[in-house]
Amino acid sequence: MVIYAEEMSLHTGEETDWTAATTTPSYQPKTSGRLIQVKLFFGQTDATSVVTVASARLQCPLWGVDVQVTLQGAGIQTAPAFPNSVGIQNVDVPVQTGVPITVAFKHLVNAETPVTSNLKLVGVFEA
Repeated sequence: MVIYAEEMSLHTGEETDWTAATTTPSYQPKTSGRLIQVKLFFGQTDATSVVTVASARLQCPLWGVDVQVTLQGAGIQTAPAFPNSVGIQNVDVPVQTGVPITVAFKHLVNAETPVTSNLKLVGVFEA
């Protein structure tokens, strides 16, 4: 058994409805096995970057259910900037080479509107 992590997708945008990832909207598993965890990271680009809540959704015809992971952002990144949390969701779903996983992202907007949001989705796999 091998457990490894791999970048699945990147997204730059502030959409509030599910929107396909800007980079790798359809992830192709490298090996057959299981997806056991997903991690969602936020990377600021400047002091005016804002994220309150962001989510990633993964869909695959093998599952019958969606996999979602959400992170709580730290708001505006002006000095002093506070660290953003990493969204971590444990899962246990099969993956198979040749069967794509579609990835979409969205933001929750309340009092603050997301600005210059960069999101990275990492999958932890067991093969």
